[in-house]
Amino acid sequence: MSSKVKTSTKKVEADLTATVRDILDAGKEDSKKVAEEVKKATEEVKSNATKAVSDAKTIAKKASSAAKKTTSKASSAAKKTVSKAAEKATVSEPKVVLQYEGNDFDLNKILEDAKKAYSKSKKSIKEVTVYVKPEDHKAYYVADGNLGSVDF
Repeated sequence: MSSKVKTSTKKVEADLTATVRDILDAGKEDSKKVAEEVKKATEEVKSNATKAVSDAKTIAKKASSAAKKTTSKASSAAKKTVSKAAEKATVSEPKVVLQYEGNDFDLNKILEDAKKAYSKSKKSIKEVTVYVKPEDHKAYYVADGNLGSVDF
C-alpha cells in the first residue's frame, strides 16, 4: 500500500503542478490581455486628445476669422459714419435774407454784428435775441440780459 500512496502522492503532485502551471499560464494570458487593453485605451486617449486639440485649433481659427470680419464690418460702418459726418460738416450754414421795401438784409450777418458789438464789452455770450427793424435799418439785441443795437 505504501507504493500506491507514493504513486498517488506523485500523481497528486503532478496534477497540482499542472494545475499551478495552468493557473500561471492563464495569469500570463490575462496579464497580456490587460496589457493589450491598456495599450488600446492609451492609444484611444491619445487619439481623442489629438482630435480635441485639432478641434480647439479649428474653433480658434473660426473665432479669429469671425472677429476679423466683425472688426472689418465695424471699421466699414465707422468709415461710413465719419463720411456722413464729414458731408454734414461741409454743408454750409443756411443763409437767411430778409427782403423789405426792395432791400435785402442778411440776418446771419446782423446776428454776427450784434454778437461782435456785445463781445467788445463782455468775453462770451450765453444767450442772445436779435430784433430786426428794417424800417430803421437797425437791429436791437438782448445779450445775457444787456440791451444794445447795431446799424445795418
